[in-house]
Amino acid sequence: MPIIILIIIILVLIITYASYKRTKKKRAIKIIQLNAKKIVDGSMADVEKNLRGTGIIDKSNNEIDGELVADVWGKLVLAFHYKMKVIKDVSIDELKNDINQELAIFAKENDIMWNNQPALVVSDIWQKDYELNVDIAYIKNDETLEYLDDLKKV
Repeated sequence: MPIIILIIIILVLIITYASYKRTKKKRAIKIIQLNAKKIVDGSMADVEKNLRGTGIIDKSNNEIDGELVADVWGKLVLAFHYKMKVIKDVSIDELKNDINQELAIFAKENDIMWNNQPALVVSDIWQKDYELNVDIAYIKNDETLEYLDDLKKV
């Protein structure tokens, strides 16, 4: 009987420890994601302001509040999705280059670099009707870099 109690105590301790570690890891990931989101939101606010000046983006209510792209790629993938209202159809390739240039300037000014390269890049961009959808990756870890490599294969 004492052996069974000892086994139960050990199992409870193992489960409690594993739960604690999991919770701690989740909290750390959430902090990393929130900090990255603040940085990317700031960069996209700057980009949006500059695009408004070119007459591409609607000047009304473009709330810059990115959403995490997807957990299916992995919890540490730092990529965020933004929507903006556009006034007219645009050349997506040209706009992607323009946004990447704006992001590069922002990254250099704010020392947001990865291997001496700007750590903010457009990972995906498309326009549907008069809504521009832009995904921005913040290359801060290998998981995000692998995510970008996977997107290139698709």
